[in-house]
Amino acid sequence: MVKVHELDVLFSNFLGGVSLVPYEIESDELSDSDSTHAEPVNEDVLKDRNEIDYSNSEPGELAEDRLLADIEKMNETRKRKKIADPAEWKRLKNKQLRMEGKEYLGYRKKKGEKIVHDTIRREREMGMACNSARCNKSKNKNCFKFKEETRKNIFKKFWNEMNWAQRKVFISSNVFKGKKARGEETSRRQSTYTYFLNNGEEQLQVCRKMFVNTLDIGYKTIQEWISKSSYGMGTDIVQKDRLSYNKARYSKQYDHLRMFLNKLPKLPAHYCRMDTTKLYLEETFQSI
Repeated sequence: MVKVHELDVLFSNFLGGVSLVPYEIESDELSDSDSTHAEPVNEDVLKDRNEIDYSNSEPGELAEDRLLADIEKMNETRKRKKIADPAEWKRLKNKQLRMEGKEYLGYRKKKGEKIVHDTIRREREMGMACNSARCNKSKNKNCFKFKEETRKNIFKKFWNEMNWAQRKVFISSNVFKGKKARGEETSRRQSTYTYFLNNGEEQLQVCRKMFVNTLDIGYKTIQEWISKSSYGMGTDIVQKDRLSYNKARYSKQYDHLRMFLNKLPKLPAHYCRMDTTKLYLEETFQSI
């Protein structure tokens, strides 16, 4: 069985010479052996180990300003080893690349199988201009009035300076849906689309091929955006980010909660202080 004196010696060596027993132990068993005397408490050792010195303050009477200062000092050492960077997340990186018209990794799914994120999607590129003889002879189509440099500027502005909401507005403002011209014929087509582009001076009507190739956007995408638009504007232009909205709405409550948690009496770990920066509530803490 371990004697009291032996425990005192062990903890004294661990604490750097500070004895747990405030008096000398004398017994017949220890009279013939080397006695270990407790050395006076070294304030510098305690200060270095505890980081914060409360020796001059009475329990429960520490000034609030000093308490907050001590808590800030403790929080300075409690830094996370790795900070999350959403810009480096695979899903968000591909989402950003897709919005910028660059090559990205997309999803694919076969019937009866799981969704797989391993399909490379090509970079957006401007297609060939319309050179059809029909458009050149047409009085309404003005494809030949667009220079190659003008088309490049439209393409760059569409994919480099706009987000998805702005692109939907652009499509809704330059593509108009109307009734088909020949209503007597039996056809699955329910409507027809008229396309316009600006050459820097005026808004000119172009054919579908010219419009789609200049922007490198799918025809089905145009149809979907137009069907969901109203008065030349997309229905989902104004979207609130729920997370940021809640943060702004409850910012005062969050600040009050942080202040309450910071004021709770806390202490660093006693037995593993060198290996962790966690803080623990004092034993005197009681719920209200």
